[in-house]
Order: sequence, then C-alpha cells, then structure tokens
Amino acid sequence: MTDVVHMPSLVVPIPARENQRAKALRLVLEGRLRVRLVDPARRRAWVQVRGSSGKLYSVRYDGNEWRCPCQVRGVCSHLMAAWLVIAQDIDR
Repeated sequence: MTDVVHMPSLVVPIPARENQRAKALRLVLEGRLRVRLVDPARRRAWVQVRGSSGKLYSVRYDGNEWRCPCQVRGVCSHLMAAWLVIAQDIDR
C-alpha cells in the first residue's frame, strides 16, 4: 500500500481589477518586453512592450521624461514595466 501525501494548495488572491503595478509585473514575467536601446551616458532608453491586447507600444526615456503612446494619463503599466527592467541601467 502506498502512502498518499497531500500537498497544501496555493491560494493567490486575485483582485477584482488588476492595478498598474500588478499588470506591469505580469507584462515583465510574461516576457512582453524587448529592450531596444539603453544608453546610460545620454540617459536614453527605448523599450517595446506588447500590451495585454497584443498591441505594441514604444516606451521611451529621454533625459528625465518617460513617454508611452498609450491613452492612459500618467504612469501606465507599459511605462512601469519598462522602468522595472531598465531603471537600474539608466541611473548608473
């Protein structure tokens, strides 16, 4: 007779609506970013982010300003995902 081992199940709470930070982390973890340019000397960067809808966004950083062409006002998940991946390289 074999012993049956019961493993505890993992319960991850999912919010009713995904916030910007959670969505940005998901985009990174799903590999939806392509870093095209990181130039610390000129403090420039260009990252392509494939959004949840499949649309491709070109997120750019020029000096002290981040820009994303999506319709969200302020900090969007595309911009936040790009920042999570390259901010350390830009701030050297």
